[in-house]
Amino acid sequence: MYCKFCGVKNVGKVRFCKDCGHEIVKVYSFDFNPIPWIGRHKKGLMILFILMAVFIVGFSLLFQYNQEDNQRSQISSSVVNILCDNEGGGSGIMFSSDGYVVTNDHVISGSKVCFVTIPNISSGAPEEVYLAEPIIIPSLSEEYDIAMLEIYKAYEDSAGKMWGEYPRAFTPYQFPDNCIGQGPKLGDSVRIYGYPVTSGGLNLTITDGIVSSFSEDGEILTSAKIDSGNSGGLAVDKDGCMLGIPSAVFTGVYENLGVIIPNSAIVEFSNNIPEE
Repeated sequence: MYCKFCGVKNVGKVRFCKDCGHEIVKVYSFDFNPIPWIGRHKKGLMILFILMAVFIVGFSLLFQYNQEDNQRSQISSSVVNILCDNEGGGSGIMFSSDGYVVTNDHVISGSKVCFVTIPNISSGAPEEVYLAEPIIIPSLSEEYDIAMLEIYKAYEDSAGKMWGEYPRAFTPYQFPDNCIGQGPKLGDSVRIYGYPVTSGGLNLTITDGIVSSFSEDGEILTSAKIDSGNSGGLAVDKDGCMLGIPSAVFTGVYENLGVIIPNSAIVEFSNNIPEE
């Protein structure tokens, strides 16, 4: 016990301070043993710790879900449907806010004008439609099976309804911050965004798979479902980082593998475009 007048510690039960002689009416103890207190409140502390852990885990999961949801929305907005006057069609990736779209050459080759449809990010249904001019680089587009479109006008139907606003800022695909530039490895997750005929060809469709193999010329082969209409769409990994452009299907006896043109080929194509 400590005397409140002089602060000297008095051992045992005493009435008067052995140092200053004052009567000890109220004493102050600074000796605190937490073990008995913890023992008496063990159940309450366990409940508190469990609640704190649940809150921390729940908050982390909610934050992660919001990040993934925002990422899916951004990717979905950037993958467009393409229909051309060459009776062809497929998918494309919005690569700039001013309306440049990257796709396969075989999707738009021979066409003079194409319709570019932007989906509703929640349902995948067509929401906006624009007119676009094909941009095909002679020889180079055919060699790499890569070409572009430039949006120049919003589509107006026969009833006078405008299916969009132009000019406007479009939502391009953006590489997430955690993309480190390393190539895919065998067994890595793959997600395909596009407009395959198997689901009607009009609504945005997403399929999942893995990197199944690599062809001799560096193309990525995947188990993710790819069909006619997926050509020119987008292939990403589990982090939403672009792997390349779905372009074809290798058909076997019982199983098929989708073909993805890798990012390296897209970069090589871009570097070989002649300067004006």
